[in-house]
Amino acid sequence: MATKTLLTVEEFLRLQHPKDVWYELVEGELVVVSPGMLRHNRVRDTALIVFRGFVEGRKLGTVVAEQCFHLFGNTVRIPDLAVILGERDFPRDRPIEGAPDLVVEVVSPVTHHARSTSGSAITSQRAASASGSSILRSEKSTSTGQAA
Repeated sequence: MATKTLLTVEEFLRLQHPKDVWYELVEGELVVVSPGMLRHNRVRDTALIVFRGFVEGRKLGTVVAEQCFHLFGNTVRIPDLAVILGERDFPRDRPIEGAPDLVVEVVSPVTHHARSTSGSAITSQRAASASGSSILRSEKSTSTGQAA
């Protein structure tokens, strides 16, 4: 039986990531995350514009895309979009500590499979429960008009 090598957050942050591969850290395990393709990115960017206009326009907080969050233990997640309410100072060279107030994940055929097999939903729900955060999933339609 093979044993998994688990990483700490500090070890994860020191890794040299190839430019064509994205990783998240899930309870110490390095998980490959599919990068968003054009449609995915356009949906995320549209949501970013809408949320940023509303939240930051009313000085309610900060809206970011593809930001690292150290949720708990040895778990670092990078949601498509995150809303952090209130005024806070953010670290410039490490993940933001704790879960954001709202997470938006754009689900596409490619990212749905990668996220569903990586324990993302469980980890995200666990982090949301612990912090009082909310999760919003945006499922894009396929070319047939069916939800992906």
